[in-house]
Amino acid sequence: QKIKTIMLGITFKQDCKDVRNSKAIELAKKIQKKFNSIDIFDPIVSKKEITINHKLNLVNSIKKNYYNVAILAVPHQAILDIGIINIVNKLEKNNIFIDIMSSVTNEYKDLTL
Repeated sequence: QKIKTIMLGITFKQDCKDVRNSKAIELAKKIQKKFNSIDIFDPIVSKKEITINHKLNLVNSIKKNYYNVAILAVPHQAILDIGIINIVNKLEKNNIFIDIMSSVTNEYKDLTL
């Protein structure tokens, strides 16, 4: 089965548009190199910055029943406002939800780093 990953948030820190020194970008590039694919959902970042300068695919929405791995890397309020349960419900049935910064309750996540 092909791993289809979406990363939620890519900036340096929560509710900040700056991507300089972003560890989330480093992680996204490693995932892209290993699995040849990762989509980024970050409603506050510049699409040009991500697609041109970092060669990552920034999407405008989370496709329903497409992703089997979701990584909440930077929990912008705009992402949290969508509702984690709504995001998890958009994933494929057998999914993994990773919350890097422990920003959501345990009932929604499979792993926290």
